[in-house]
Amino acid sequence: MYSGNRSGSQGSWEGDGPAGAEGSAPEGTLSPTPLFSPGTYERLALLFGSVGLLGAGSNLLVLVLYYKFQRLRTPTHLFLVNISLGDLLMSLFGVTFTFVSCLRNRWVWDTVGCVWDGFSSSLFDYEQQPDEYQDFKQCSFSEFLKTKKLTPSLQHFILHSIAMTSESSCSTLDGLKATKNFLQCLGRFGNTPFLFPLYGQGEIPQCFCRMCAVFGGIYCLRHKVQCLVVDKESGRCKAIIDHLGQRINAKYFIVEDSYLSQETCSNVQYKQISRAILITDQSVLKTESDQQISILIVPPMESGTCSVRVTELCSSTMTCMKDTYLVHLICASSKTAREDLESVVKKLFTPFTETKEEKEELRKPRLLWALYFNMRDSSGISRSSYDGLPSNVYVCSGPDCGLGNEHAVKQAETLFQEMFPGEEFCPPPPNPEDIIFDGDDKQPEAPGTNVIMAKLESPEESQNLESPGKHLQN
Repeated sequence: MYSGNRSGSQGSWEGDGPAGAEGSAPEGTLSPTPLFSPGTYERLALLFGSVGLLGAGSNLLVLVLYYKFQRLRTPTHLFLVNISLGDLLMSLFGVTFTFVSCLRNRWVWDTVGCVWDGFSSSLFDYEQQPDEYQDFKQCSFSEFLKTKKLTPSLQHFILHSIAMTSESSCSTLDGLKATKNFLQCLGRFGNTPFLFPLYGQGEIPQCFCRMCAVFGGIYCLRHKVQCLVVDKESGRCKAIIDHLGQRINAKYFIVEDSYLSQETCSNVQYKQISRAILITDQSVLKTESDQQISILIVPPMESGTCSVRVTELCSSTMTCMKDTYLVHLICASSKTAREDLESVVKKLFTPFTETKEEKEELRKPRLLWALYFNMRDSSGISRSSYDGLPSNVYVCSGPDCGLGNEHAVKQAETLFQEMFPGEEFCPPPPNPEDIIFDGDDKQPEAPGTNVIMAKLESPEESQNLESPGKHLQN
């Protein structure tokens, strides 16, 4: 992984050594010595200019047609529009560096631009270059960045604004993966790499619950686990008894960590998360629009502490009232939640005040309501840490400090493969038009059409949850 701009095996740093010499480059400006002949630069400029012009024109045409014709605004076409938007941004900005340099017969940008262009490009295939980070696997990501000729400001930007991780706790591989993930998501569904569901994160498990029902699964909601019924011979769990005394039989049980008894979790060593939930009257980000979602990473103020992630939601997300903002703060716990987060809250917000004069002088958002709390993080707990856990009882973790749901998706896939090896994880749901229920008038099948048969259960079968063939997911 080379953090400067290169062409072939030649480097063009200005200094006493030869242009193609390997090793660290001395500080200074880039050499104007051309690497190719003028004719080669002209052909390269024509090539990159044609690619950029055709890419920008064709993708801009797709966006204009989507905007102009109402009938094109379908969910499928929306994905194509997002791809076109990403390609348009790449055509406008990704080709610009190389195109302008070819016109000038040299690399025209400054040293920082050269280093960033080479470093960011190499991130997309860092898995193919293990020798570049092999010696830094046991080091932190910040130490790895210091070896790549990046300026301190650029290192700080990559660490906190792109990888969005802590300086002390993030390993090199995790940092490279987070940075690559951020860059690959840019332009996918808009100008930022983020998506946020309306009504909050609670809509995501509801989506999986509905998808599970499509494939015949059963969720038992609002049922507390009183005890497990375990077969002495096989050691497998045959059923659970809920808080109402009802027995529910199943082949597999998936429960969240908090459902297990204290005896089962007696040897588990949990980490803690510090969280705060605030309601404010203004946005931290001063823009013309008052409807945006803001993500802010506050670097650690003291050594040994973790960075704090601040997520601000507006009323258009359906998570708070109009003219208010919902703010979440989260970090790994070192003390109580108030001690970990209150300094950040005081820096970003001001306490609520009633006087009109003070209100006019306020520049920071007012804090209308606040709640601090600690919660345990079970994301790194292995199955062997639980005592006496039956083989067919699977434990999933609760919320963690990560941004997004990557850990939850990986954990779900791992549990699924353990229960059903060889099966496809999370296949796309069938088209409702292709489902034919028993009793309906059967239509002739078109050649090559895949039809999914679904059998309607009788009321007696639907109410019988004690059938051993049913699956229970909690």
